[in-house]
Amino acid sequence: MLIIVNPTASNYTLKKKWSTIEAKLKNIKSDYEIVTTEYREHGREIAKEAVNDHDIIISAGGDGTAHEVAQGIVDSGLSPQEAPSFFPLPLGSSNDVPRNLGVPENIEDAIEILNNENIAYINTIKCQGDDQPPQLCFNLGQIGLLSVFSYNAAVNREKPIFPFNIPPFSWLVREGNPNRYTLVALKYILWKYSNLQSRITFDNQDTRDIKLTILSYGVGKTYGHYKFCPNADHFGDSFATTIGNNISRFTQLRLIGLIKKEKYDKLEISEAKRVFVEVDKPIPGGADGEPYAVNATKFKLELKKKSFKVIVP
Repeated sequence: MLIIVNPTASNYTLKKKWSTIEAKLKNIKSDYEIVTTEYREHGREIAKEAVNDHDIIISAGGDGTAHEVAQGIVDSGLSPQEAPSFFPLPLGSSNDVPRNLGVPENIEDAIEILNNENIAYINTIKCQGDDQPPQLCFNLGQIGLLSVFSYNAAVNREKPIFPFNIPPFSWLVREGNPNRYTLVALKYILWKYSNLQSRITFDNQDTRDIKLTILSYGVGKTYGHYKFCPNADHFGDSFATTIGNNISRFTQLRLIGLIKKEKYDKLEISEAKRVFVEVDKPIPGGADGEPYAVNATKFKLELKKKSFKVIVP
């Protein structure tokens, strides 16, 4: 059993709490080894190299860590039956990946589930932008406004709106501060993001031209505690989609609040096995909060049934 720890998870606080958490890990019944990540995508590299040496690989961090570790297992090329089981410990800020798999946020309860080793094969979504390498989405992905500001806040490190990038306000946007996402989102909603002229095809037959604000798709329901895909299911015959078509800036500002209240009258909820999206401007595509494509104009999404082995309650 291998535990891959991201010390910068939970807004850079996991390192401070690790001694307490490590003491609780002693309740794990099996022998385990702990490895710490040192840079972005390191967890993916570690997991890929470890698949032949461990029967269970655990991510200890947030949703980004979970995505890295799970993707590393897939990168090995092993079939779901041959690959190690994956288990996400809920040690991040949002913990959407473990929550959507039914893993409780209480660490002792999560370890008890791990000890039971109840294995399931879940659906994923194969995501690809243009000719860039495809990745699997294990929870929920985005194209449009959500993927643009998430990429610029977390990966591109774009500075948010003036004056928050100068003292004494700069602490608001330093790396690891959740305010960074909020301020970058405001920047794009208020003046930088325009609805994209788009063509979307569902299951190779239903084609629509829309002005795309957001497209969320998932086998898991939530992202950042919000139910963007309320009808998603890890074991269904399709994946869920939620589309925002030509949503005004005023409504965009209210959108998170509406979703928090589970009000979807401004959005279109549906399901599909395959979705093809063409947009008129290059944008990033996201899966589980991580980019799988940068500056792409064509996106392919495809359901992969029972394609990943996990430990569940």
